Amino acid sequence: MLKADLHIHTSYSDGKLNPAEIINLAKEKGLGIIGVTDHDNIEGSQAMLEHNGKHGIEVIPGIELSADFHGKEIHLLGYFMNFKNPALVEHLKLIKNLRIRRIDKMIGKLKNLGVNINSEALFEKYSSSFSVGRPHLANEIVEKGYVKNFQTAFNRYLGDNKPAFVKKDNLNFEIIIELIKVSGGLSFVAHPGSYFRESALVELKKAGINGIEVYHPSHNDSHNKKYMKFVKEHNLLAVGGSDFHGYSEYDYYNIGRFFVDEDVIKQLKEKVKSIKNKK
Repeated sequence: MLKADLHIHTSYSDGKLNPAEIINLAKEKGLGIIGVTDHDNIEGSQAMLEHNGKHGIEVIPGIELSADFHGKEIHLLGYFMNFKNPALVEHLKLIKNLRIRRIDKMIGKLKNLGVNINSEALFEKYSSSFSVGRPHLANEIVEKGYVKNFQTAFNRYLGDNKPAFVKKDNLNFEIIIELIKVSGGLSFVAHPGSYFRESALVELKKAGINGIEVYHPSHNDSHNKKYMKFVKEHNLLAVGGSDFHGYSEYDYYNIGRFFVDEDVIKQLKEKVKSIKNKK
């Protein structure tokens, strides 16, 4: 049985490892298929595709897009998209600019709190990333000696509703789901955890999602059963992965432990094929 981890981040967004390093780690962890889902950019997937087949590992291109769901930020995973789709390209340009504005605002708030981070130096340091975000800022806070570790930077400054937090501007979830659809891809609700009531999932299904990320480090057995039940009852697909970033020891523990098998990948490919045949 081939193990597939469909939620991995690279250094092209907020992951620590570059594509070659991820391929080597995937081999070490016994994975046969990996899905690259960098935040709000396609460059990570494109770079990973250059390594497709190395060490016998198949690379599935993907993305993780933020969306607004009635005032709350949710994440949607997209797989098998046409990265040249004009609507997708334009959206990602917009998101990149919004991310830059958000980071600058947080740096301003940090300065008022006595934490001095140079914006220009930050973006130059992480120039390989097309989605600079809070994790990069947290790393800088640690390296400058303001806190001892990554998690403390979030707990003290950058976490939701913390003193330096700035809410992200996101497009409505229906727009994001449609964006993935018109790009020829499949959309999934990422790591719903305890936050989604069944009524919310029904609404997302009506909006056009193809499935749910059932297997994820933030989910327990109860979550897995709940979401598998929903998937089966509503004729949706189930995916899963480690949500690997590479900045904590838990990431290296989780990768290879949260996965779906190759039969799921076949289902995804068949779904993509059936959608194309209908056009």
